Amino acid sequence: MPPLLPFANKFPRFLTGPAGPGADYTPRPASGGTRPSWLTCALLPVLALLLSFGPVLAQQGKNGAFTVTSLNQQVNAYSPLAADAAAGAKSITVVNALNTNFSTNLAAGDLVMIIQMQGASISTTADATFGTITAYNGAGNNEMKEVASVSGNTITFGCGLTRAYTVAGKTQVVRVPRFSSLSFNTNTSLTAPAWNGQTGGVLPVEVQNNVSLVANSGFNVDGLGFRGGAVNNASFGQGLSTVTIASNASGSAGQKGESIAGSQADYQAAGYLYGRGAPANGGGGGSSHNASGGGGANGNNGVAYTGTGNPAAGYAAAWNLESPGFASSTSSGGGRGGYSYSAARQDPATVAPGNNAWGGNLRRNVGGLGGRPLDVSGGRLFLGGGGARATLTTAVARRAATAVALCT
Repeated sequence: MPPLLPFANKFPRFLTGPAGPGADYTPRPASGGTRPSWLTCALLPVLALLLSFGPVLAQQGKNGAFTVTSLNQQVNAYSPLAADAAAGAKSITVVNALNTNFSTNLAAGDLVMIIQMQGASISTTADATFGTITAYNGAGNNEMKEVASVSGNTITFGCGLTRAYTVAGKTQVVRVPRFSSLSFNTNTSLTAPAWNGQTGGVLPVEVQNNVSLVANSGFNVDGLGFRGGAVNNASFGQGLSTVTIASNASGSAGQKGESIAGSQADYQAAGYLYGRGAPANGGGGGSSHNASGGGGANGNNGVAYTGTGNPAAGYAAAWNLESPGFASSTSSGGGRGGYSYSAARQDPATVAPGNNAWGGNLRRNVGGLGGRPLDVSGGRLFLGGGGARATLTTAVARRAATAVALCT
């Protein structure tokens, strides 16, 4: 089974943000294998505003105690936002009624999460700057809101939105269960539907009291984030030396991975579906015969981005044939894609990439660049970037390794 992701030690980077002086929202394990409930920083400013209007937590725990009894149970309902919503607006319109996985219709006292998945702007110049994020434009905006009333597909809140949300930015509204407690049986997990371009990839849960975790239990959102590039059977001929950064020519390179800047359909409309350049946190496509795609990214460890990843230890002689000192280099963001096709067997510790001795496409260093790191300040939340494709089907792209799991 995919690795389980217990929230308290797997998602701190998604759950940090501006807090008041002296505030401490670090989860503290309790005795007996339980963990206390806690608030995401994305929720904190919302609570501060709502409390001035009344008891925001009046119906916390309204869905009662819940025990997870199987693998990959789902407890949320999802809908795309139906119309743009301005900051300060007290109502939103959704596409569907948010009743899936719930025994009652959405009503006063229920909780929803609003989150904008995409909409960022990037540099589209086909050079080293390709994919640089020039504006987030609301991508990553999110907040929790308690429902005051529901009329058809219009949801009204007691106070206005703190941020603006757009349909074009693929905003989704997620109904959040309000459990009094949450327990996991052995070998069980909560999960979310995979991101499908409109909804999914997000797993928010509110727990009034303790969350009890046991062996092999937790939140499993592995591979449910932004989508990887599609299979591309077109390929360069042997020995072709061109490197493509951004193009709509299917024979030029593998597809780029989905990102906060958009989906593959958006890339194609803009003229850069294929190529080595990484669009925001999505991976770049492999740029020659069998060169693999770059990995997607999320968060930011503060290390300067190069797109070439972090070379594995133990292979310094081979890495340094690419460029002197490369073995000790570091980069934030996703990992770089692998080399292009070679026809002969050589020693990579003594024969550099691109040497004619390799034959075929010369084992050139033209794999896709890794996705770019993201700015998570201000409480923004993102799906992990999608991995890109190679130019042949021998390399497989994966969805983002990280979706978003929250427990409030």
